[in-house]
Amino acid sequence: MPSISHTHAGTPRPEDIPRQRFDNFIGNAKHKLVLMALRELALGSPEATNPVVLCGGSGTGKSHLLCAFTLALPHKNGHAAPAAVLKADELAGRIMTADKNGSTLALKTELLGDGALVVDDIHTVQSPRVHEALAGILDAFLAAGRPVAVAGTGLPTEWPLTRSLSSRLRAGLLLELPEPDLDISLRFLDAKLREANVTLPRDGQLLLARNCHDLRRLTGIVKRLAAQRRLTGNNVTEAELEALLTQHGEMPELNHGVITALVASRFSIAPEELSGRDRHPERVKARQIAMFLCRKLLGLSYPAIGALFNGKDHSTVIHAVKKINELQRSNSDTNKLVTELIQQCQSYRQ
Repeated sequence: MPSISHTHAGTPRPEDIPRQRFDNFIGNAKHKLVLMALRELALGSPEATNPVVLCGGSGTGKSHLLCAFTLALPHKNGHAAPAAVLKADELAGRIMTADKNGSTLALKTELLGDGALVVDDIHTVQSPRVHEALAGILDAFLAAGRPVAVAGTGLPTEWPLTRSLSSRLRAGLLLELPEPDLDISLRFLDAKLREANVTLPRDGQLLLARNCHDLRRLTGIVKRLAAQRRLTGNNVTEAELEALLTQHGEMPELNHGVITALVASRFSIAPEELSGRDRHPERVKARQIAMFLCRKLLGLSYPAIGALFNGKDHSTVIHAVKKINELQRSNSDTNKLVTELIQQCQSYRQ
């Protein structure tokens, strides 16, 4: 999810508050335990597990939830929430400076005054000296009954932490955020498109949601769409959407359309000709190869493949698959062509 702004201490910036609360976090039943645990800890429930450690892939919502956690903390005397999210590298810098100046105790006291410790990107901390100091800070917070929430990308077993710091985190509640599924990606995309005042047809939304599973990247693509609409006055085409996915490190999903487009390109014909009734030997061969690839790479049933090729009977598909299997064994040119097409197809997300 979108990155949040971080203050030195105290109040999150006003523009962050409406965006990153618990009630506007886009999740589903898989996130129920995470939300319950963070709310419980923020509200000071005696049953809450402390600390809470969030882990998972990039763009799964960890930063959003940390910001929501700070906003849910009880206010002091009507003032703003008594904590802010600290980036791990910012905290590491403060620890190193305090260590150099002999003011480590003063830093610990200052942090305790914030009421809660909330650290993002814990996996980026490399210095063993910082690890040891942070372990001591965690001890102080836990001893004082103050809430601690941290987050890092990947799994805790992959984080380069010293044993002392790792053991303190593992004594808490480890919660892995799942990769966004299609439902979450679509809802997130819809919200971002509305924010940016960008209109995108449903097919285009599905293309993006199916093939871009990192919500931060999805946010970047929406910003690009908004910029294009503002500067050129034109809406993006499907081809431009696919180009954007490639630029953002995502390839379109492998499907019937991709397979027919690749096969048609190799035979220098239009993709729709593969679904026609032309009995020209080259077109028949191209159609059979496309059917073969749909069976081999997509695992579709024979009737399902027939339906994709303009309602061809399932017996026609069975014949096509058998024919290409035979030609792969008996004809080196066909075997080479099919092998190359399979390699091309496998560069797409499956």
